[in-house]
Amino acid sequence: MNLRVFPRRLTGPIAILALLALATACAGPTTPEAAQPSDLGKCSTGSFAQPETASIGYFAEPNQYMSLKTGTALSTGLTTQFQWKSFNSGADVNTAMASGALDMSYIGGSPAASGIAQGLNYKIIGMYYVAGENEALIAKSSSGVKAVEDLAGKTVGVPLGSTSHYALMNALRLAGVSEQNVKVLNLSPQQMVAAWQRGDIDAGYVWEPARSQLLNEGGRMITNGNEMAAKGYPTTGLAIVQNDFAKKYPCVVLHWMEKNSEATVLAAKDPQTAASAFAGDLGLTPKFAAEQLSLETLWPDSQQITYFDSTEKNGLAWALADTAKFLQEQNYISNAPSQDAFRNSIDSSFLKYGQSG
Repeated sequence: MNLRVFPRRLTGPIAILALLALATACAGPTTPEAAQPSDLGKCSTGSFAQPETASIGYFAEPNQYMSLKTGTALSTGLTTQFQWKSFNSGADVNTAMASGALDMSYIGGSPAASGIAQGLNYKIIGMYYVAGENEALIAKSSSGVKAVEDLAGKTVGVPLGSTSHYALMNALRLAGVSEQNVKVLNLSPQQMVAAWQRGDIDAGYVWEPARSQLLNEGGRMITNGNEMAAKGYPTTGLAIVQNDFAKKYPCVVLHWMEKNSEATVLAAKDPQTAASAFAGDLGLTPKFAAEQLSLETLWPDSQQITYFDSTEKNGLAWALADTAKFLQEQNYISNAPSQDAFRNSIDSSFLKYGQSG
């Protein structure tokens, strides 16, 4: 199966162009260096460089709140004070990374591909989820749409440039439906719910929480992330770090990655406990939060390492390059780097050391 990474978050690179120009003027592009065993070997000694503060970007989603709230506190064993910064889109994360306002962050694969293509000085060090039914094409039960083929002549809402847009276009193609025969409206998740309630659209391809809102208001699921992944179009979320920060403070980065792994293990073993830890922060009941977690696939470190290091068409570097080509075709970026260029921005060393430690 050919895997393509195309996450939920919108791309939108225009906002970071001025910041990129400034960064390029101040310092030329660098190739990220993988953390060396000698750098990480000292992490267990307690004697390693730490900054006073470190900033981490995140989205208010179950998989990320899980790592914030479960298990031991991230600051345990460190003097560093962590500043958590919430974002609404991967494009906003790229803007913050370009300005130096973030040290580490969660981000979707599409904005990651966009950021790397535009020369942002960060690398990918982990993958925290693969979407399932939590991102889906929902049609009104009254619309007569029971399969993708039924969308011909219908009006569908989707955030253009997002993974939902990408999934929708591929779903139409695979079903033999010309996109010229479908009226596609560019709607944010919030706008989509309002359009649904007004009766302006017959269907929408979207992620949580809008997905559940559409389902609860007379919708039926037509296809979803699981089905699109099986056809070669998965939706993933990644973890990134500024190259300079990783080089200067590798043990702090390793500590963050170990926290993510700890949360993933807990979710697999005891999803109810994991969900109870963050449900209140998201305004969810523990039961519903656990259901949300179950809609996503959380990969253990070993599976992430295999995906990161693969040189085949089912590896991360190939998937990012393929995503970049799509973004270029959609005029979101001007240049689509090669697979080798993306491979230089992927570092599995923190995952490997954490697994061996």
